[in-house]
This record gives sequence, structure tokens and C-alpha cells, in this order.
Amino acid sequence: MYTASGQPETAVKFYERIAKIYKREHWDTLLRPVLSEWYTSCRQTGDIDTAAKLLVEMLCYGEIDLEASVSLSSHSLYLRKFQRLQSG
Repeated sequence: MYTASGQPETAVKFYERIAKIYKREHWDTLLRPVLSEWYTSCRQTGDIDTAAKLLVEMLCYGEIDLEASVSLSSHSLYLRKFQRLQSG
């Protein structure tokens, strides 16, 4: 909703709030797509720290298939690129 309307900062806040509720209630099925959308919003805003944490969390929930090395490597490249931009 916020991501599609070009408001990634608002989307990050929304997904953070919703994810806390879903985690507390153990609604894993609902949480998985929220994590993915939150990750996308963090990428759009350049929030590398949160994006990295979400990537690990999505791996734990099975949202990212380790067998799909192309997908995982594209996420890794994104994280490294932004890490370099922030450090220098």
C-alpha cells in the first residue's frame, strides 16, 4: 500500500508496527509477506541495517530459498554495495 504509492518511509514504520503484533501473536503465515515488503521498503530508503536484519529473519522463516542462489546473491550484492557507500 505505502510502498506502491511511493511512500517507503511510511511503509517502513507501518511494517515495523505490524510485524511486532504478528510476532507477538505467532502469526507466522501473515508475518512472512510483511517481512518481505518491509525489506523492500528498507531497500528503497537505504536502511541497510534493518534490511540486513530482515534478510536474516526471512532466511529463518524460509521466505528466501537458499537453493535459489541467484536470489540470495542479489540480496548479498545489494547489502555489500550499500555497506561500501556508507563506509566511504
